[in-house]
Amino acid sequence: MTERREYRKGRYVYLLDDNDHTAWIKQGHIGRCKTYRIPSSVNIEGVRFIVTSVELGAYKCPHTLQHLIFPDTIDYIDEDEFSHLPNLRSVYIGKGVQYLNNWHFRCCPKLHSITIDRHNPHLKVQDGLVLTQDGTTLLRSLFRRRELIIPEGVTRVEKVAFWYDDKLESIIFPTSICEIGDSSFSDIPNLKKVVIPKGVEKQMCNIPFGKN
Repeated sequence: MTERREYRKGRYVYLLDDNDHTAWIKQGHIGRCKTYRIPSSVNIEGVRFIVTSVELGAYKCPHTLQHLIFPDTIDYIDEDEFSHLPNLRSVYIGKGVQYLNNWHFRCCPKLHSITIDRHNPHLKVQDGLVLTQDGTTLLRSLFRRRELIIPEGVTRVEKVAFWYDDKLESIIFPTSICEIGDSSFSDIPNLKKVVIPKGVEKQMCNIPFGKN
């Protein structure tokens, strides 16, 4: 793996790969912006570097942040980087990001919208769910609701897919389901009903039902 050099530009610190001209953000700055777009590139010493990732701890996200935009160049988002944002309302994901789960943007109580670019080859949003582009893996639920009906064609549910949803009371799985990931039902205090068809090959979770 190529060693990256550190470069400071203003309030930003980048890790640069001089071979492929890519950059990771090691330290960024949002300030008190309500809307923030992560930069897609940076010009350094006359060379344009494409920003592909954000290092863990790069941002000290303010309480004022409401809308967060990831450009097409970003291919990875750390689960812990953008969490505990009390006023975050929407997130836009460009074409590059390859994976999301319910730990991404966790503890963001006002988040009601995650939009994924329709040309993203890895992810899509369907019926309030984030799925892999082929529709076979459910990665996370977006919107809090009482009843969640998983669409036919989903064969696998990712770990912590419904984590900490205090609105959810009922989940109905399709006949196509064959695997439910670890801790998918963790911390759902009002969950009363789960319908899982016969034939589930692997179930790595306990189902904590709420009080009737």
